[in-house]
Amino acid sequence: MSGPGFRSTGGEFGMDTTKGISGRNLETDRNGFERLGTIYPPHSNVAIEQVTIANVQCYWLVPEKIEGEEVAVYLHGGGFI
Repeated sequence: MSGPGFRSTGGEFGMDTTKGISGRNLETDRNGFERLGTIYPPHSNVAIEQVTIANVQCYWLVPEKIEGEEVAVYLHGGGFI
C-alpha cells in the first residue's frame, strides 16, 4: 500500500501501534530518534537547505567547496510508522 498521501499506521498489518521498537511508547521512540540528529552538529562549511519533494521533507547538504560533479544520494532503507 503506497502512493501519494498514504501514511501507514501499522494497524492494517496487525501491529501494536502503541509500542515502538524498544517495546515502550512509540512517541518516546520517535522523540529519541529525533534527538539523535542533534548529537553531532553539522560541519561549519556545509549549508543545509530544507526542501519538500512530493510532500516529503528532505534536505540538501551542500559543502562550501565542491570538487567534482558527483552527487551522493542517501535513501533510508528502514521504515518508521
